[in-house]
Order: sequence, then C-alpha cells, then structure tokens
Amino acid sequence: MDDTTEKLNLKRELGLVGAVSLIGGTMIGSGIFMSPQMVLYTIGSPGASLVVWACCGVLVILASFCYAELGTVITESGGEYIYILRTSGPVVAFMLIFSSVLFVRPAGVAGISLSFAQYAVAFFYPDCPPPVPLVKCVAAVAIVVLATVNCLNVRFSMSVQVFFMVVKVLALAVIIIGGLVMLARGHTEHFEDSFENTNLAINPIGIAFYQGLWSYDGWNNLNYVTEELKRPEPCWRGSATPNWAQSYQTAGKVVAFMFVLSFIAVMRPASATGVALSLAEYVVAPFYSDCTAPQLVLKLVAAAAIMVLTAVNCLSVRLATTIQVVSMVVKLLALAVIILGGVVMLFQGHTENFDNDNSFEGTYVDVSSIGIAFYQGLWSFDGWNTLNYLTEELKHPEVRVYCFLFVQ
Repeated sequence: MDDTTEKLNLKRELGLVGAVSLIGGTMIGSGIFMSPQMVLYTIGSPGASLVVWACCGVLVILASFCYAELGTVITESGGEYIYILRTSGPVVAFMLIFSSVLFVRPAGVAGISLSFAQYAVAFFYPDCPPPVPLVKCVAAVAIVVLATVNCLNVRFSMSVQVFFMVVKVLALAVIIIGGLVMLARGHTEHFEDSFENTNLAINPIGIAFYQGLWSYDGWNNLNYVTEELKRPEPCWRGSATPNWAQSYQTAGKVVAFMFVLSFIAVMRPASATGVALSLAEYVVAPFYSDCTAPQLVLKLVAAAAIMVLTAVNCLSVRLATTIQVVSMVVKLLALAVIILGGVVMLFQGHTENFDNDNSFEGTYVDVSSIGIAFYQGLWSFDGWNTLNYLTEELKHPEVRVYCFLFVQ
C-alpha cells in the first residue's frame, strides 16, 4: 500500500493573456470613469489634476515592480497575506486577513458595484437620479453573478475578464482619441492658466491622491493567484537579481552590454563623485568656517574617500560590511537627533511654517520645478536596490530578500 500523499495544488489554468487581463481589467474599472471629476473638483485646476494622475501612476508602477519581485521570491498565492505571513508571522498576517475580509475588501467591492449599478441604470433615468434601492439591488446582483462565475470555473472567469478588459480598453481609447481630436481642433481653453485656482492645502491634495490611487487599484491582483499561472516566468520575468542580470535575462546580451557599459562608464562614476563631493564638503567645512572651501581641497578629499572605500571593499567583505553598519548607525542617530529636535520645536509652538495661510505660499507648480524637485528627492533615496548586486553573498537569502522586499 502506498503511504505517500499527494500535495493539494491549484490548477495552473491562467496564461499570460489572462494574467494581463486580470491586472488591466481590474484596474480599468468604475473608478477611472468616476474619479476624474472628483480629482478635478478637489484639487481645483486641470493642470494640478494631471500632475496628481501622473504621480499616482508613478507610485503604482513602483509598487507593481516591488510586487513583481515579491512574486518571484515567494511563489505562493495569497498576495499581502502570504508575504506578511512569511516575514512578520501568523499574528500580523491574521490581523491583515481579518480586517481585509471583513472590512477592506467588502467596502471596495461595494463601492465598485455601486458605481457599476449607477452606470447600468442611468440609461433608464435620463432626467432624474435613479432610485437608491434599485441601484443597490443591481449592485447586489452584480456581486452575486461575478462571485458565482469565479467559483464555477477559473478558465471561464478569465474569458469574461479578457472580454470586459477589451471592452473597457476600447471605451478608454474612444475617450482618449476624442480628447486628442478636440485638442487638434483648437479646444485648448482648459490649458490656458491650467494651474489657476489650485488648492494647495493638505486636505484637498490628500483627497485627490486618494481618488487617483483608488482608480488605479487592482495592480496587485495577480499576486493572489501566483500558483495558478501556467508559466510564471514570462509573467514574473526578472527575480531578485542585479539590474544587469535582469537586462540579460529579459532583453538579451546586446541590451545588457549597453546597460553595463553606460552603468560603469557614466552612471556609477557620476553617482560616486556626487556622493564623495558631498562628503568632502561636510568634512572640510569646520576648517573653513568663514569662507567657502577651495575646490581643489574638496576634490582631493573626495578622491581620497573614493580610494579608501574602494580599497576596503576589495580587501574584505566582512570589514566593508562592518564599516557600513557603523556608518549606518551614526547616520540613523544623526537623523534621530534632527527629527526629535524638530518635534520638540513643534511642541514648543514653532509652527509658523505650517500656517494654513502661507505654508504653500510661493510654491512653484510648473513642470520644470516639480521635475527637478522629484529628481533631487529620488536621488536622496538612491541605494534601495544595492542588496540585489550581492545576492549570492547572502548567508540566508530567503530570509534577507523576504525582509528587504517587504520593507520596499
């Protein structure tokens, strides 16, 4: 008698087209057709609303990249639940799934269904708002029908998903092309003084971003069905590997060589030079308290710092890691002192810079200023991908990479 037991697994019936449709079809939902008016009404101007939509899109793209990495490292279905279970334990995972099942998911499904119901019954009530009980009944029927379809067959539900995604993409294409035609005909009055009457208070900006991000919701749905993918490697292309390795695996040798060449010859030297010169300015500042430090001195100190750090990294990985830990602790302590000092100043009543009347006074809302500000901010966050360059040197990569990706 064979005592071996077969492990229960989900059927791999979800292909590449179905995976794309699961993400795209869910993202392109009722929110994108209803949120724009709320974003425009809240933020107050067409130009600012476009900036909000662009920022929301960038945030979603970055979060999607992180989830793609998580899908390659933790190849189990469940999305956030399984990631938190593997990184933070069952208690935190239970709290997440408890709140998600009872509050978050039902509220989201109810909102989407009510939006769909309003569109569905609007045709029968052209001159007045539809009755609320009717809208709720149609929303309830839609939820029951979709739940039944998903429970009956994965392949059939994917066919429905693909069909609706095509319909919604066509609807968006009609809207976009119609807008381009209107622009080509000279209807550009909304782009004249496009940032006039912009509401720059915290509350309107927060509501506008919430509406924008809600309409983008659905980008993480594929991670809930990871085990049902037929061939996960095309869908989750690029695991926890360096950028050059990802380029090699996905685009071939030529693109990878071009990336490495520009990376080694231009990007890394420029980045290291900028960091070293910044360090040199802080190091020599006490010796030139009354004047600006000579450029030659700054360059010599920066070059010495680069040579020392290079030698340390070449001599011993352990020594380099120890220095990295010490410097990280020092920098964290310095940041803690700055943050605590700021909090103390706030509690002492120094809130003049946060007055509602002038906290956004003098804000530059042109594209150039916003782009430069974002560039500087992202440059200060640079380094978040460094761990992927030494994946093979990790003692326990399964634990380290889980935690690192979860922190991202």
